[in-house]
Amino acid sequence: MHGPLRPAPLMRINAGRALGFTAQSLQWVVSACAVAFGGFLLFGDRTVDRLGARRMVVLGLVIFGPSCLLGGFAEAPGLLITARAIQGFGAALLTPATLTLIDTRFTEGSERNRALAVWGPAAAVVWPPERCTAVS
Repeated sequence: MHGPLRPAPLMRINAGRALGFTAQSLQWVVSACAVAFGGFLLFGDRTVDRLGARRMVVLGLVIFGPSCLLGGFAEAPGLLITARAIQGFGAALLTPATLTLIDTRFTEGSERNRALAVWGPAAAVVWPPERCTAVS
């Protein structure tokens, strides 16, 4: 099967083999991001409280952006898994910071509801982490 007709799991397996993954280790590409995100989410929330939401958005983007680039150019399994873990850490800083900015910048009521209505689908586009995996 070629092109868009090929199922996504088959594309992941073929790309994973090209990078040197085994069938058992390929799951770590997805899990590294999810574990880091879940593990550092409370840390991200605490740093937003201590250092401010704007600083954490900038720091989160500075961490998340280059790690996406690193993952996109990874040629070894370990490097891709590391990049995915760093992406999860950056996302753990970004998520509470963006929600705090929405909560503080928009007045309660319809204005904040509209902002959250935009934020929710935007966050859903990149989560769960297998949607933004470099080997898909």
